[in-house]
Amino acid sequence: MPRPEPTSPPTRVELPKRGLSSWASSVAQGLPTDVASGILPAFQGLPSPDDIKEQLNLTDDSINQLPIQVLNIPSYANWTSSGWNVRIHGQAYRQPPANNETLDRISSIFIADLEVSSLNETGLQQSRNMSASMLALPAGDVNLNFTLTSPISNVSLLIDFPVATDSRGEFDQFIQLNAQDVPTNTSVMSWPLYTVNVESGNTTMWFVPPEGISIVSDIDDILRFTQIYVPQQGLYNSFAVPFVPWSDMPNVYAAWAQGNPNYHFHYLTTTPEQLIR
Repeated sequence: MPRPEPTSPPTRVELPKRGLSSWASSVAQGLPTDVASGILPAFQGLPSPDDIKEQLNLTDDSINQLPIQVLNIPSYANWTSSGWNVRIHGQAYRQPPANNETLDRISSIFIADLEVSSLNETGLQQSRNMSASMLALPAGDVNLNFTLTSPISNVSLLIDFPVATDSRGEFDQFIQLNAQDVPTNTSVMSWPLYTVNVESGNTTMWFVPPEGISIVSDIDDILRFTQIYVPQQGLYNSFAVPFVPWSDMPNVYAAWAQGNPNYHFHYLTTTPEQLIR
């Protein structure tokens, strides 16, 4: 089986941006039923940074005083003739403070006809967490460094990320590691990946060997009970209901992984990145 060579980061598609007012109005009028794209309609037009700043009365100075936080998405590395090619991908952002009243108001707008007071404590906290994620402001032009740590030797590799975050706060690059730094392996390995000087930027890097089996799976209605095919209910389940497994599928996947060290799982979701924290 030929060894895969490095590939370029995927092409990004800009989704249309809408202001908070127009966004709230369109959601309140009801959601379309066409979900052929697999994307819940309300996820396609989240409020823009300018509308968030206006809604929370934020100034540029007050925003710049907020600490940088990082969403580091679990990723993978593939073996090449030059060593491991690792993909580091995520978003840098600043989280403005918002009280529960503001978060509950956003939840009630985002989910049409939702009575926030009807949620139990778990659902209420879930909806507030999701609303807070929508208010996160992207941090552009930020230089980040990362460390990969061997779970066996506890030795860390410092990775100087070659480019600053873009205007969306996002970073996405393949980084070539020296072959001697991380040896090849016949089974899947996982190493923790940390963002230097940022407590929130921790994740896992999966080293996928040249031979084995990769399972590509959606999350919604495969592992998690979402009902994305019923848009309003799918939105409610995503936004205000903690994880509910679809049948016994998470345990099925766990059994496959435990019994087959060469299996690697790639998970797909159309949920916007800022909402998967």
